[in-house]
Amino acid sequence: MNMTVRNIKFWGMLCLETLGLSIGASFVWLLFMGAGSSGVFTADSAGWAGILSLYPYYLLIVGALIVLVMGISYIQAYLPVVLSMNATRKSIAGGIFGCLSGMVIGILLISAAFWRLIPGDISASGWKLMPMFTGIFFIIAAVGLLLGIAAVRWGKVGIIVATIMCALAGAGVGMSVALSDKGLIEFVVSAADGDFRLLVVVGIALYLAVGAFAAKALQKLEVGA
Repeated sequence: MNMTVRNIKFWGMLCLETLGLSIGASFVWLLFMGAGSSGVFTADSAGWAGILSLYPYYLLIVGALIVLVMGISYIQAYLPVVLSMNATRKSIAGGIFGCLSGMVIGILLISAAFWRLIPGDISASGWKLMPMFTGIFFIIAAVGLLLGIAAVRWGKVGIIVATIMCALAGAGVGMSVALSDKGLIEFVVSAADGDFRLLVVVGIALYLAVGAFAAKALQKLEVGA
């Protein structure tokens, strides 16, 4: 039980720290972009509501990049550390998966809360697109985790192969969009019957599949990797 508590505390603190980094970096970016607009720092309550309703977009962009980077680097950076704490490979795989899941869910919930609580057209549009962002976020987390496993399990060859696979999948989606004579959003809306449920299901299913693959690959990973 003591080891379980230590693992939960370790991965929980790491998740909170990374989530805090996403929140802080995106807020600084919002202020930096807003500093170039006249009247931003003298805005009234309605003006600030409009500014804050834009914040989730910055949070989602920054968060997506951080989730991707963390997914790639978590195993490389923390595997030797957690193994030195006598943690099992199963608990490490669960910790990494839980940490990434916490980041994704945390960022999505914060964004949804902003758009739900702040009135306006920007918030209404963002709230309507939350299912789309949910599916995309889980796909990004899956890609990051896949690249991370490929990097430590098969080295540069693994990264190259995984990158090519992701690129081919992206090219396939891009070609489908191009052949449909629609924009990306219109294509996704059409494919998901307008409510993005299909994208959410695909994103979560892909993330769970990659998580299961990562757990099995980690079992065969050499300690010194």
